[in-house]
Amino acid sequence: MANKELDLAFMAAVEVETKRIMGDCEAFIDTYGYVQDPDSEGGISPFKLWPEQKRALKEIQAHRLNIVLKARQLGLTWLCLWYALWCMLKNSGFVVVALSRRDEDSKELVSRLAFSLKQL
Repeated sequence: MANKELDLAFMAAVEVETKRIMGDCEAFIDTYGYVQDPDSEGGISPFKLWPEQKRALKEIQAHRLNIVLKARQLGLTWLCLWYALWCMLKNSGFVVVALSRRDEDSKELVSRLAFSLKQL
């Protein structure tokens, strides 16, 4: 195959993949999602959604406003950040507002979102 044919085949594959993941947030996260993980080699781990995270994602997508009572280490912050990133990539001009009690916590959310974007 000539280089031009390879380039066209590659671009076609990219287009198919883009349509797939932009139509399915769960697939986007499962395929491209990573989280910071100080316990793993390299400090990052793939973000593979657990069944309850998948359920939470469906609720977030189905309802504009959600109230979640959660404990730590459930991956909900990462889930919400990856969902926000997916929405921003999918919808030009999409705005996300992240609020936290403390300034340091808000900066951590921005840092995590920057990390997620770099993983793409």
